[in-house]
Amino acid sequence: MATTHYKRLTLPRPNSLLSNFPVRVSISADADIGGRAQSDASDVRIKLPDGTSLDWQIEEWAIAAGNCDAELWVKVPTIPSASDTEIDVHYGGGAASPEHSTTLSIPNLIGWWHLNESGDGTADEYRDSSGNGYHGRGDPAMNRQTGAIGYGQFGTGGVERIIVDDFPAMFTEAAFTASMWVVGKRSGYGNYPTLQQSGSYGKIFYLGRGSYTNKARYSVKYQVTQMVYNGNHESFDDSWHHIAMRRADVSSLSGYSDGRLDGIDNTADTLGSYVDSQLQFSSMDDTDGGIDEIRVYIADKGADWLAYEHSQITSPGTWGAEQSSGNRRRRLLLAC
Repeated sequence: MATTHYKRLTLPRPNSLLSNFPVRVSISADADIGGRAQSDASDVRIKLPDGTSLDWQIEEWAIAAGNCDAELWVKVPTIPSASDTEIDVHYGGGAASPEHSTTLSIPNLIGWWHLNESGDGTADEYRDSSGNGYHGRGDPAMNRQTGAIGYGQFGTGGVERIIVDDFPAMFTEAAFTASMWVVGKRSGYGNYPTLQQSGSYGKIFYLGRGSYTNKARYSVKYQVTQMVYNGNHESFDDSWHHIAMRRADVSSLSGYSDGRLDGIDNTADTLGSYVDSQLQFSSMDDTDGGIDEIRVYIADKGADWLAYEHSQITSPGTWGAEQSSGNRRRRLLLAC
């Protein structure tokens, strides 16, 4: 379809070239888009400046009182470090068949949960946006509140958790990456909020708060040895923080807090042979503890990927002024 207008978003530059990255596109109280776009975003198209269409997903979209507020995720093929990357959000022109999807396929991404749903314990209520179908259920359901991006899930004073049944024991792989946004009280105690998976050798994976500390704990357990340590940076101080861990092979585990290296464990071991088991997101006994935007990859995505996961979500980019799509089409024709 032919849209009438567009706005251009210039992304921040990463530390190195990134490929097929899920970029956050945040729209806040935008009267231009709110005044022209359809209420269901059916007319919205997202492209590169050369006209290449991009895959994208809606986490939130709302138009009220003439303003648009939205959280979108866009798969960008390449984001170089030495030059700017720009994407165009097109809109206007009336109702059309929507182009956005409910999932976004990113290489090696096995699970991706925005956690913006209101849960009640129903099966598959917390949706997996990776396209792999690993949806979660509340056991019991957590409390939906404002999160790091849109909405997240919070504890209510009990032992609330989200369970993903029959999740692959991806930690039998030689490499993985996992990340999440967390908020917890500076004066809290216990292990929460957490992302964890258990297997035949006990808790085989743990990313969350360390016991009686305001620092993150990173842990993976193999057949014999457990790689575990508390980080060096404060990640639980009543504010949202991005914590992550990555493993390139069985001899190294690295933790990250807000894109910074938070510690390394070089204890070597052999891979275990675990069966598929539950993956859990929880906020145990912490009424102010919350989780948001959880991602799990069966690959080592690298330090620069995690740094950009943090920085681009914190500062999504710079918007340009509204432009006429007719003028853009004329410029493209002149360039041919």
